[in-house]
Amino acid sequence: DGLRSLAWSLGRRCLPADTGTYPGLELPERAAQPKLPGGGSPAFPSLHDAVLRFAARGEDGVPVCWKPQTLARRWVPAKTPAPPPRYLRRRVEVNRNSAEFKAVTGYFQATLHCTASVASLTRLEHSEVYRRYSPVGGETIMFHGCKTPKNEHGIIEDGFKVSHCVSGGANYGTWFAYNASYSNSGYVLTEGAVRHIFVCVASYCDVKRDDATMRVVGQDCAYPMWL
Repeated sequence: DGLRSLAWSLGRRCLPADTGTYPGLELPERAAQPKLPGGGSPAFPSLHDAVLRFAARGEDGVPVCWKPQTLARRWVPAKTPAPPPRYLRRRVEVNRNSAEFKAVTGYFQATLHCTASVASLTRLEHSEVYRRYSPVGGETIMFHGCKTPKNEHGIIEDGFKVSHCVSGGANYGTWFAYNASYSNSGYVLTEGAVRHIFVCVASYCDVKRDDATMRVVGQDCAYPMWL
């Protein structure tokens, strides 16, 4: 069991592995984590926060883990974060020796509650989808699984679509688990001995449901950061 590279699972070529070094990059502290009455929270706060720092939105409007030197910036950083570039759309295999890989997979394995080896980790950089995402209210690293290659491909290409929601009723929301173990209990794409799972950021912008196990959010309130 484990995460699998998108390049392998869909037969597409990834960019060369990310070196995991970001000259001059400072990882911001995480946003405050609000908690709704009766709502859930990460089981391993320190491990969770280590991942969230990589997913945090920087001054240039994109997550800090998206390699800054490759974005061809066309604006001057201002007090108000600039919108992300419209043209960025790629999949980057994260270097196994990088701090990002260790943080993301460490949190995944801690919340999986069973032994698993991680085949690979792919960062999904899609600026058009990320542009729509709202981090209002604070963000949480959460997990999402889908059972078919078609659904997985749809999420990669165009993000989460509430209009495709089945559970909870039409247009109810997209479901995310606080722990990878929940997604792994029958909700992930399985190809032989390998399982796929999205590691996402989910906000409190439009919460339909929040309990100790999961959170359901409205349209554009989550982004698939890694697979």
